[in-house]
Amino acid sequence: MNIKSLLIILTFSMFYTWISTATLTDFSPNIGRDLVLPEDILRAAVITFNQSYLLESSKSVLNETSIFEIVTGKYYLNRISSLSTNDLFGSLSYYNSFISLFNEINFNSQEVFNSLVNCTNIFGKFTNTSKTKFSEPKKSFEYLSTKISQLISQSDSLKASIENTITTLPINIPNAATYGAVINNFSFVSKSLNNTSNTLNGAKGSLESIRKLLDNTINTLKTYQLLGDDAYLVQMNASMKIFLIDSNSLYNNLFLFSILKDYF
Repeated sequence: MNIKSLLIILTFSMFYTWISTATLTDFSPNIGRDLVLPEDILRAAVITFNQSYLLESSKSVLNETSIFEIVTGKYYLNRISSLSTNDLFGSLSYYNSFISLFNEINFNSQEVFNSLVNCTNIFGKFTNTSKTKFSEPKKSFEYLSTKISQLISQSDSLKASIENTITTLPINIPNAATYGAVINNFSFVSKSLNNTSNTLNGAKGSLESIRKLLDNTINTLKTYQLLGDDAYLVQMNASMKIFLIDSNSLYNNLFLFSILKDYF
């Protein structure tokens, strides 16, 4: 084969390689850049929702009632402890467990936000067709899902212990007025823990949805050569939309806990 023929073949090969990937473009978040802050998660997801959904979504992000219940629950437990000098009602250990629980929830909420920001930026690089690009995000979400499950168990366990105290506390000890106040305060704390577990269960559901989506997207990357550019982009855009929806739900569930650090 002469040099001229070889150059023609090489040129055609390079052109074919270019034309086969020429239609691939990265996803461009509507904020005009990669995500940096946790708030960017909500901003990037705006394109997936209609106006009525956004109004409802914003209400769930800023839930003043839930914040009040949790902060007041902490105050009530401390108040019960102050009603006796020998921790007659066992609230001191509940108080410490309550603070520890919400400190852990806050820390893990921040970890979830960091993982969402990182994964969104990786997800949007459609031109990166590496089969392993989701390896670390997937491990991160699996770990965080396990942590959220543990926090749900901690919340449920603390709630069960408090409710057991409510049912077993001797009536009118040390007196009727104090007994009534203790029962009411413990009941309020139990309610706040119930709402906490429900919210964390919502977050766990979103994490599980994201994990399954990443598995499906990894399969899309594995079959990229068979799909071709157009079909690949259609699937990746559809997956990106689902990811943004799940990310927004996860952000909404955990945003409340992330701002409680100022109260604990």
